[in-house]
Amino acid sequence: MTYQEQLLLHAVTGRAAILDLNARHNRAYSDGDRERWIGTFRHSGASYTRGGEVFTDLRAAWDRAADTASWRGRRRTSSRRRWAASSARCAAAAGSPPSSPA
Repeated sequence: MTYQEQLLLHAVTGRAAILDLNARHNRAYSDGDRERWIGTFRHSGASYTRGGEVFTDLRAAWDRAADTASWRGRRRTSSRRRWAASSARCAAAAGSPPSSPA
């Protein structure tokens, strides 16, 4: 394998790992699985920032988000919005009208 091929393979592998971690992090948060979400952080010194507030205790960050009014409702609504926007983009690219969620 040439140096260029090794370099490309390393870059692609790194990118895939980052995308996988991001997907696992977002899925755990969306599913409401606190322990799995915390497990996506690499080391115990990790911090999480939301709305300018820095959390060094990830459980406190999770609990604070869960305590906000209608946190679960916002998550479901934003998922529907993402689905609708994605559906509209795909339909526009295919040249057909978007369908509505069931």
